[in-house]
Amino acid sequence: IPRKIEVEQEKTCEPYLGSYLKLGGNNPVAEVRKLQSFLRDYEGYDLENTGIFGSKTHQVVIKFQEKYADDILAPWGMTKGTGWVYKTTKKKINELYCEEKR
Repeated sequence: IPRKIEVEQEKTCEPYLGSYLKLGGNNPVAEVRKLQSFLRDYEGYDLENTGIFGSKTHQVVIKFQEKYADDILAPWGMTKGTGWVYKTTKKKINELYCEEKR
């Protein structure tokens, strides 16, 4: 009698953030809310979920970037955060979010 072998597939995680975000940018409110929620709930920063990428969000993003400087800033040859949620910042947020969901 053949045995049924089940192979557990690795869970896939959809990217949490889908947009690049920055102070003064035309930022989607829903994406800014997700960013703010992540920074508050997963990283422990004191940040309101307003949906507006203001100076407080900008400053917290800089702190986040500098906390994970090896992954976010070093690939660009930088040591100081910019506050822009661009390729490596978005990638790190998505990675951390997916790790929490596993």
